[in-house]
Amino acid sequence: MAIINVPVASRKTPSLLSRYLQTQGFNGSTNGVIYRWLQSEGYEGQLNYMWDKFLEAEGYTGAFAGKLDKWKEG
Repeated sequence: MAIINVPVASRKTPSLLSRYLQTQGFNGSTNGVIYRWLQSEGYEGQLNYMWDKFLEAEGYTGAFAGKLDKWKEG
């Protein structure tokens, strides 16, 4: 499992994130691509749960929306 470092510019929207991840070999719909990426990082479950666990592991704290906003900012 290789860790993918997503550039800050590609974190702004799910569509941008999906497009970047597609350059890394992931295929499918926007949510499907993000889901498979999180699975490749070792997370399982519902998409929001996987996101929450990923963000916590990255060191972001607080409510889910706040964690995601901080991650988007880099």
